[in-house]
Amino acid sequence: MTKTVRIPSLEDSNAASHGWSTTERLFHSVGVDPALVDCVFGDLAEERAERSATQGSVLAWLWCLEQAVRSTPHLLVSAYRYGGPAARLRLCAALGVVGIAMAGIGTAIALRDGPPARIVAALANSEGGIVVNNINPVQLPLHVLDKRGHRLKSPPVHFERASGAPISVSPSGEITCRVAGDAIVRATSGTATQEMKVLCRPVIDIRESSWIDLVAGDPPRELPFYAVGLNGQAVDELRGTILVTDSSVATYDGNMIRARNVGRTHVLIKIGDQATPMSVVVHELVRSFESLRRTRVTSPGGCASRWATLFVGRCRPARSG
Repeated sequence: MTKTVRIPSLEDSNAASHGWSTTERLFHSVGVDPALVDCVFGDLAEERAERSATQGSVLAWLWCLEQAVRSTPHLLVSAYRYGGPAARLRLCAALGVVGIAMAGIGTAIALRDGPPARIVAALANSEGGIVVNNINPVQLPLHVLDKRGHRLKSPPVHFERASGAPISVSPSGEITCRVAGDAIVRATSGTATQEMKVLCRPVIDIRESSWIDLVAGDPPRELPFYAVGLNGQAVDELRGTILVTDSSVATYDGNMIRARNVGRTHVLIKIGDQATPMSVVVHELVRSFESLRRTRVTSPGGCASRWATLFVGRCRPARSG
């Protein structure tokens, strides 16, 4: 069976231009021959109508889309070859817009979040377990990642205690440590499951010195404090924060405080639900007493001290006779 294809003349194309679709007008605006556009789209419309009657509209539209994609390169070549400078400029602009759109779609697809694939603890140094020093309920910090390592925002996660110490675990992940001990908590999000070791070490008090004296230039020192657990004993496994109000006077790194400049500052020690302040005084190292001003101070009992600016001590009055 042969099909006769009618190629309209230029006059017929101009006369029928008012009935062109948006796609046909687009190809015409970038310089494609109107007769070629009418021929291609006319054949596509006729064939689609025949396929709709025999195969259904869905298959007919899919075939039409396939043919349109296959015909587009020939139409673009025709536009670039026979179009004028203005038409070629419009063609390049249109291709640029399409390229940017395709790149944006590809980037969105590549960066989109996938289903949950892995659950990890959102704390540093938690390989041996997550230390909890709180007595009040505290949220177990976790991150849910997809297979590409993207962090998922607010994914649904279900928590439950799997074994170990009888701690309280809510379905949303709130841990309540009323006893000291180790427990295994299971977190599930989609098909991803992770079991984590939780080290319950409740702290009921922090005992510390009121202040600590440092000397500028000395090696760093540990802060004089310790945490008290439920049984009244010291707790060794701690997770908390220490804030220095003036870092120009002293800084804190790890578990050591370092004097930087002469002055006074404060630190705030926070472990679990407990917090306590401590003063830090940094003194200047005196290498010689020669530069100090000699002052004779007589106490009410008649005892004299020549270095009252340095030492405060107990003196004994001189005996008479």
